[in-house]
Amino acid sequence: MFARVFNTRFGWVAIASRGLGVSNVTLPSRSRPKIVRQADEITGGEYTSSRELMALESDLARYYNGRVVDFSGYELDLTYSTGFQKMVWRVVRKIPYGKTLTYREVAEALGMPKAARAVGNALNENPTPILIPCHRVVGSRDIGGFRGGSALKKRLLKLEGVL
Repeated sequence: MFARVFNTRFGWVAIASRGLGVSNVTLPSRSRPKIVRQADEITGGEYTSSRELMALESDLARYYNGRVVDFSGYELDLTYSTGFQKMVWRVVRKIPYGKTLTYREVAEALGMPKAARAVGNALNENPTPILIPCHRVVGSRDIGGFRGGSALKKRLLKLEGVL
């Protein structure tokens, strides 16, 4: 297992890989011990670094510093995901920096216009936020939910110039 724990302008982040692509990205936290615990849970407590994760660390640091970064070149390991989740995440991964879609628009892109709630549930299970930019999916009347909380979602959307 490969992993890295590092600090960004937004807080501490952990990233992990089983060698088949990026499998996990944590949302930033001011608490390093919390992120180290999450990395240990993901990896079983034993991990080393890899070139891929060092490059991703650099790109995430640039992103959190307000730079436009294209994460589409990173392979994702979505082994433990359902078919529906993968379909949702494929659509969401294509949302460009500084743009948003509504949950309904994502559902419509899937050809399932009544599946907006299911889209939200799939996004809540996203193991690689930022790489799959679930924060770019908003409600039709408000900002919508986010596993990292609405304050972090707003901060990310402000960073990208959406709000």
